[in-house]
Amino acid sequence: MIVLLCYGFYLPLSYDESYTFIQFVNRSIFYATCTYPVPNNHVLHSIFSNISWHILGWTNLALIVRIPSILASYLLMNIFITKISKNNLFYSGLFLILLLFNFPYLAFSFQARGYSFQILIAVITLVIIFKSSNIKTFKDKNNLILFFSTLGLYTSPAYLYTFLPLYSLFLIINKNFCLEFVKYILKSGVFFTLTVILLYAPIMIFRGYESIIHNRYVAPLDHLSIHEAFNHITISFTEVLGGKIISLLVLLLVVFYTIVKRRFVILVLFLIPIILMLVLKQTPFSRVFLPLAIVVVVLAIADLKDGFKNTKQLNPMIYILFIGVSIAISTFLFFENPNGGLETSYRVKYLSKHFDNRDVYLTPNTHDYLKTPIEAYLQVNEINYTLLNKDTKLKEGSILIYSEKNIENIKILDSVPSLNKKVYVGKVVF
Repeated sequence: MIVLLCYGFYLPLSYDESYTFIQFVNRSIFYATCTYPVPNNHVLHSIFSNISWHILGWTNLALIVRIPSILASYLLMNIFITKISKNNLFYSGLFLILLLFNFPYLAFSFQARGYSFQILIAVITLVIIFKSSNIKTFKDKNNLILFFSTLGLYTSPAYLYTFLPLYSLFLIINKNFCLEFVKYILKSGVFFTLTVILLYAPIMIFRGYESIIHNRYVAPLDHLSIHEAFNHITISFTEVLGGKIISLLVLLLVVFYTIVKRRFVILVLFLIPIILMLVLKQTPFSRVFLPLAIVVVVLAIADLKDGFKNTKQLNPMIYILFIGVSIAISTFLFFENPNGGLETSYRVKYLSKHFDNRDVYLTPNTHDYLKTPIEAYLQVNEINYTLLNKDTKLKEGSILIYSEKNIENIKILDSVPSLNKKVYVGKVVF
C-alpha cells in the first residue's frame, strides 16, 4: 500500500488517466454515465473517481482520482491474505513479492482506471467458486457471481473476456447442479443480461449502441485465425504477468497442479478467451487479460499452499527482508522502465517544473500523446492556461508548450519525446 500510495502521489496522470479525467471525471457524473466515445471510459470507475474528485479535489492532487483504484487494490490484497493464504505468512509474502515484480499490475493497480476494480471482482469470483465455505447453495453462488460480474462489465465491456471463462468454470465444476437448475440458470442469465443493458442504457440512448460495440478500437477484424488468436493471448499473458520468466513459472505451476489434480477444467480459462476472440473477430489490448492473469497467479499460489500444507514456517524476519528487497528492486526497475503507459507521467513530471503560475499557453497541435497529460496536469493543479489560436498575443515571460520546431521569440527551456515527435517548453522573449 505504501508503494501504491507513493506512486499515486508522486506521478502525474498518464495519457489514459488524463483522457479519463478531462472527459469524464472533471465533469458531472451524468456526463460520465451517458458518454462512451472510446473504451477509456471505465464507467463504474469514472463514477467513483468523479465522486472522490468532487469531494477532495480542492487538494489539487492526482492521488485523489486514484483513490478508488488504490482501495480496490487494498481489498484484493486483503482477500488474498485472509481468504486464500489463510494468514499464512509464507504464501502471503510470495503473493506480494510476485505483485511487486509484476510491473503492469503495479502500474494499473494505482492508476485512475478500472483495471483494479476488474481484478478485484475476478478474484472475488474465484473465491466464491473455490473457497467460500459459508455460501452453501448453488443458487447463492450463482447470484453472487452474476452480481459481481455485472459490476465488472459496467466498469468495461471488455470484462467479458474475464467473466465468460470464470462463469464457464463455475458451471462446469457444478455440472450436476446445472442439470438440476437449468431453468433457474437461464432466468438468472436473462436477468443479468438485461441488468447490464439497463446500466448502459443512458449511453445507448444518448450516444447509440455503436459507441460501445462498434467504436474504432473494438471494430471486428477482416480475418482472425485460431493461430493468431492463440498467439495474441500468449503474448498478452506474458506482458501482463510482467515478463517471460514470471509468466513461465506461474503457468508451469498451474499446468503441474492441473495434471496432478486432474483438474483439466482450468483450461477453460485459456480456451474461452480464444473462442471469444474468434467469434468477435477482435484482438483486445493486452491489459484486458490482466484480471484473468492475476486469477492464474492466485490459483498457482493457492495450489502451492495446498500442496505444502505442513511447510515449516520460517523466521518472520526473512519475509520482511525479502519483501524489503523486492520493494527496493521493483521501485528501481519501475522508475527505470515504466510500464502501463506511465512514460507520459514521467515526461510531464520532468516538464512540470516550468509550469508555474505564470501565463501558460498550449498550442492545439501539440502532439496529443503528451498534450492530453499536460492539460490534465494543468487542470488538476489549477494552473491557468490558454489554448493558443491565431489571434492570441503572447506575453513577455510567458510559457509556451508546443511541438513545432521553430517559433520566433521563443527560448527553448526543455523538450521530451512524444512517440515520433517532440514536445517543447519555451519561454517568450521579445
